Amino acid sequence: MTPAQCSAARSLLRWSVDKLAARVGVSPTTIRNFEGGRTKTQPLVVKGLRDTFVSAGVVFKEAASDKQISFAKVTKIELEDGSSVALIRD
Repeated sequence: MTPAQCSAARSLLRWSVDKLAARVGVSPTTIRNFEGGRTKTQPLVVKGLRDTFVSAGVVFKEAASDKQISFAKVTKIELEDGSSVALIRD
């Protein structure tokens, strides 16, 4: 997951930095630094971020992937690098 995908996923869910940080168990500064690309974030933290988003219904698509997502209620954000983030609601 890229910093841009993290920011987009958080935006889709309408979560604040503080809310995401609490759900993942990290500091808000860790989230801000990751999204801003200011520091190298530990792989376990990135996994925790991604797992938290996936549990909330977010689907990540990498730029090189040709997988298609087909659901009735999808909100999707396309990012500059060709990757995307989608929120699937029941």
